[in-house]
Amino acid sequence: MAEPDPSRPLSFAGVVAAGMKLQNPGPISKSFEKAALGTKSTSKGRRAVFFSPVEVNQLAHSLRFALIGKFPHGTSSMLRLRKCFDRLGLKGSCTLGALDAVNVLIKLTTEEDF
Repeated sequence: MAEPDPSRPLSFAGVVAAGMKLQNPGPISKSFEKAALGTKSTSKGRRAVFFSPVEVNQLAHSLRFALIGKFPHGTSSMLRLRKCFDRLGLKGSCTLGALDAVNVLIKLTTEEDF
């Protein structure tokens, strides 16, 4: 996995991936290990991360005004989508992020815009 670019904020996947890096690569022990976020373990012989209720609430709080935009025929360019959202006259700010070729994460900052 490539090192994250320090000039860009980490994505949720980037935080989880960074927390799952092992000090000594190899099989994960069956005992629980504390990661940067969540608890590393195994489940049914596969790597797993378990989150405490507090961690779930922290993660959910950052996405409380988030929407997933689905574009079944593919998304426009992110620049074009941002221009569309700029014209909506939102009270707060809005960040957009491509999840895949079809889905876009839309994070709003105010409940009024949600």
